[in-house]
Amino acid sequence: MDYAMNSGNWPYFLSLILMVGIGILAAFDVTDSLFPDAHDFDLTSDSEAVPTLWDWIFVKDLPLSFFLVLFFGLFGAGGLAFVDVAEAANYELHEMVRATAAVIFAFAGTHVLGRYLRGLVGIQTTAVSLNSLIGRSGEVTCPEISRGSPGDVKVYDDFGQAHYLFCEPVVDNRAFLYGEKVVVESRADSLFLVRASN
Repeated sequence: MDYAMNSGNWPYFLSLILMVGIGILAAFDVTDSLFPDAHDFDLTSDSEAVPTLWDWIFVKDLPLSFFLVLFFGLFGAGGLAFVDVAEAANYELHEMVRATAAVIFAFAGTHVLGRYLRGLVGIQTTAVSLNSLIGRSGEVTCPEISRGSPGDVKVYDDFGQAHYLFCEPVVDNRAFLYGEKVVVESRADSLFLVRASN
């Protein structure tokens, strides 16, 4: 308990407690009523050229509870790790510097883990057959997609419903940037292949 309260460690322990609490609620399907999906928030950038932080961490394609578990866990673990490293090096790290570093670490980690886990579980809207979206035009909604580095493409179905698909170019040496128009050409499990829109 003393370690938790000393040296400004309590925000990181509190973050880890929140992570465990939200994780338990999610396991019992309680979070659906407490936390809306991030799809419900319109926090994207008005500029077609500059993606927002909200776009960058892919939170709009994850349940908000999933994002919070990732972020709180990484913030807490990162903050405590920075404390231990600083103490081992006999270096006094200012609390504001430590907190800033922990926030940056949490956002970066959420981006990487969220992107990997989302592709692993294939999070997409499934109100219509995903195969029916093949051949449709879409817009890249992440900074860049390339072969081996897939990302989000927003595609609309016949009912005007937006679907965020995990895509990469069908051509090896081709990359698409944020806001570029593409066409969904084929599907391999949860991954879609896209080509340039003519």
